[in-house]
Amino acid sequence: MVSSTFTSTDSPMVRFKPHYSKWTWYNCSKQLTLLLFVISSCLFSSCTQNQTPTSGASAEQTTQSSNELVAVGSGSRPQGAPIVVPSDSLIVPGVSLGAIKLDADAAPVMKQLGKPDAADAAMGKAVATWFEQHDSTSHALSIFTAKDMGDSPTAIIKQIRVTAPTYKTEKGVGVSSTLDDIQQAFNVKAGKGYRINQENVAVYVDTSGIAFEMDKNGRCIGIVVYSKGDLHPDTYARLVPASSSITD
Repeated sequence: MVSSTFTSTDSPMVRFKPHYSKWTWYNCSKQLTLLLFVISSCLFSSCTQNQTPTSGASAEQTTQSSNELVAVGSGSRPQGAPIVVPSDSLIVPGVSLGAIKLDADAAPVMKQLGKPDAADAAMGKAVATWFEQHDSTSHALSIFTAKDMGDSPTAIIKQIRVTAPTYKTEKGVGVSSTLDDIQQAFNVKAGKGYRINQENVAVYVDTSGIAFEMDKNGRCIGIVVYSKGDLHPDTYARLVPASSSITD
């Protein structure tokens, strides 16, 4: 721009003009830079102050969320919240265990479960047992059936026994529950127990159609679902482990 305005490069104005312009823009640039720095500092300070409460709130919310996740992960439940048991794991005393129903034809259930890992039958009565992963030391499901030899050859489900903790009543009672838990949910009374591996197993019965097997530490290790009324000791004896013996 300077050379186009002034035609003589020897003119003092030409030599001074660039020097003068450079100095002027330098000062302006310096002042503008300083001004921008001050404005930026003010804006940054303002933003920081405005974000501080938000950050604090966010941290508090994150902490709260973490605590909630820990609570959920540890299996805790808000006081008074309803217990939700999936239908395929629900125990209904005197009625069913999951999808297995009392007084129903055993054939479809047997077909679905497959060949039992252990079985015993005599005089129209039979017990079939399935072990988790086919391991006899693992959780077991046993079904006791009976046929009316005179009227019908159909095997009817009469009792169901399970030792897996996944099955629970609507109140959350299941294997691993304590006797206190059970007594709060049911009106149980002591029945005939059994002895296995040199240990006594107590049995507590509720006439609604459910019985609880308890170990020496007062923990439930097995549940039996049967028709409403008293648990018949002879029928129940067929369900307990083969190496056990019924006690008074």
